[in-house]
Amino acid sequence: MSPPDDSACTSTLVDSEPLRSPSGANSGIGRLELYYNSSTGNNCAMVVHTGASYGVAAETYVSIVRCAETVWDGECNEASGFDSDYGNFSYYAGGVRVSAPNNCISTAGSIKWNGVYHTATIGGHC
Repeated sequence: MSPPDDSACTSTLVDSEPLRSPSGANSGIGRLELYYNSSTGNNCAMVVHTGASYGVAAETYVSIVRCAETVWDGECNEASGFDSDYGNFSYYAGGVRVSAPNNCISTAGSIKWNGVYHTATIGGHC
């Protein structure tokens, strides 16, 4: 894939989390981004390579789930909505999309860098 552009997730950025190493430290190699379109109820997520991983092919994963919950309680039970993207990407994975106008969503992403998975999750957007 080419560098990120406005076509991957065409809505409003509502949350962003840095990918973290297993120790919990911000690894600086990527971030998980969540977008929302209030007029359609569509959510979109992507993992963007940053820092040393930018432009370097690496195992990259992103997923988004429509939860059964309508109020966030820290758990997400899937409610007939899931999308994911996985591959050796140099710039980003995604955008993956679910429609969840009245439900919570949860999203996760990772980049495998130097043999280690650097991960992030975002949940609680309802």
